[in-house]
Amino acid sequence: MAYSTVEDVREALSRDGIEDRTTGAGLSDEQIQDQIVEADATIDVYVGGRYVTPVVLTAPQVEPMRSWSRAIAAYLSAGIVRKNRNIPTAGYVQRYEATMEQLRTIRDGKGRISGAPIAPLEPPPGDTDGDGLATVTVINQYCGTLLTPADAGLSYGYGCEYDDAW
Repeated sequence: MAYSTVEDVREALSRDGIEDRTTGAGLSDEQIQDQIVEADATIDVYVGGRYVTPVVLTAPQVEPMRSWSRAIAAYLSAGIVRKNRNIPTAGYVQRYEATMEQLRTIRDGKGRISGAPIAPLEPPPGDTDGDGLATVTVINQYCGTLLTPADAGLSYGYGCEYDDAW
């Protein structure tokens, strides 16, 4: 389920509702749909640590997801048209920057999405004692003396112990 539609993005890009090839509004539906998929994935990455993704909201809470997706997809679509040229500070650039700031706020735990189901906290793989940290066993498969402190011009005895078995 996409957070926004091709029409939403086209409307955000067009001036007074007129399709214009210089803004990205004139891109094909497939091209804009690709940008919506990328925009929605970006949103899910930012909010996925705190909320179940894709975020499914009911009205009236659906608006933030739609406007974020539309802002990111419009920015990406305009980038296709303008390629590597400087993009002027147009409305879609400002909306994109505001959207990314809001997503960073949510990612950092300083904001929230009202009505969104919160993701369950799962222990990391390898958490054997329930402290939220993974237990890792490191095995050194090399038992020679490929590098020693002497290779770096160091000697034994600067507070570090060197095990010749390694």
